[in-house]
Amino acid sequence: MPPSKLLDLMARKEKVKHGQNAARLRDVAMDKAQAEEMDQKLNTLLDGCETAMPKQVNVSQLKASHWLAGQLTQQIEMNRTHSENLDNAMTEARTALSQSDHRHQLYQDRAREAVIHEAEERAERQRQAQPTIRKSH
Repeated sequence: MPPSKLLDLMARKEKVKHGQNAARLRDVAMDKAQAEEMDQKLNTLLDGCETAMPKQVNVSQLKASHWLAGQLTQQIEMNRTHSENLDNAMTEARTALSQSDHRHQLYQDRAREAVIHEAEERAERQRQAQPTIRKSH
């Protein structure tokens, strides 16, 4: 197999990886947006829980409110950890996308160079294979 064909196949393979990396980045970005939306909703619920207390409160209402605030706070912390993990995943996905894009471009460039080099070699072989015509005086 000529080097140009091999490099072209490698470039195509890298283009597929690039598409997969782009899809992964899109999915992680969507998950991150959902996590941010959930964080906002949980904070709104927690704020509402703290401000909705009536002036007169019995013990069971106070315990229930305290328990709910604790659960919301715990969920907010879990969501923040998840969000941080998604940030890391986005960074990794962006890096992988950038690397696959670079490799794809590199393989494409090398394939083009190999095609030119192979064409030059063919032309040189054809030139050498032609008999030289000598002129007699």
